[in-house]
Amino acid sequence: MLENGNIIEAKVSQINDDQIFVQNQGQTLKVMDQAKQEYKLGQVLEGIVYQDKYGDWCFQEDLPMVRFDSYDWASVVDVHHELGVFVNIGLANKDIAVSLDDLPDDHAFWPKRDSRLFVTLTRDKKNRLWAKLGDERKLSGNFRRASERLKNQDLQVTVYQLLSMGVQTISTEGYKVFIHESELADDVHLGQVLQVRIVDVHADGRLNGSSKPRAYEMIDQDGQMILNMLKRIPSHFLALHDKSHPTDIVNQLGISKKQFKRALGGLLKERLVKQVKGEGIYLNDESSQSH
Repeated sequence: MLENGNIIEAKVSQINDDQIFVQNQGQTLKVMDQAKQEYKLGQVLEGIVYQDKYGDWCFQEDLPMVRFDSYDWASVVDVHHELGVFVNIGLANKDIAVSLDDLPDDHAFWPKRDSRLFVTLTRDKKNRLWAKLGDERKLSGNFRRASERLKNQDLQVTVYQLLSMGVQTISTEGYKVFIHESELADDVHLGQVLQVRIVDVHADGRLNGSSKPRAYEMIDQDGQMILNMLKRIPSHFLALHDKSHPTDIVNQLGISKKQFKRALGGLLKERLVKQVKGEGIYLNDESSQSH
């Protein structure tokens, strides 16, 4: 009996205009990547054997990176809450399911389409193929040691583990990045790709990141205009405050008092400026040296 997912040798048994067939153990198999070479009857090929989504036995010479003995990243192509999620590991006409048992109880944290999962191939007693999530132990061989120069740099990362206090991710370059729950801009799901800023570099090469925008990215257009004006003025001071007359604000900034107070509130919240009662607003020292 053929076993799903095994690497086997098979002989070319039939050559048609549009389909090549091979045989192994008396079982006829369709060759799924037949365009790659010229075939001869009796030729011995090596490839992976599997049943496609229609239940037909197939043979593919191009071996997927995800196999019984190896892990790799696979893209999520479908999600069924009753069955699990399905990933594409590179088999023609065959997506592989990740079991419900390997997924979070809350569907909100399940991978979405186009998410990336680090998986290996498994086979159950009924000869069915499954994709199983790799844990940190399996991923550890992919980790690179980070240097101090990465602090405050932006990295693209993929969430591979959900924790009670945050999430573990791995960057495109192979750096391990932990994001504490307080540094997450939004709820995230397994396999999600994020842009993060590195906020800490540990001595052992691990990284801490944040998916929250930098302070200057969080302020609105009016706030950015006020901030830029304060940076250009040699004194870094603007004689306007929340009690200023609306006409003075319009004359100097060209915006309403309501707009000014909203923008000022954002700047104060991010500690980019400080306000002195009855005088005006000053640029904080750190802000004058950044962006």
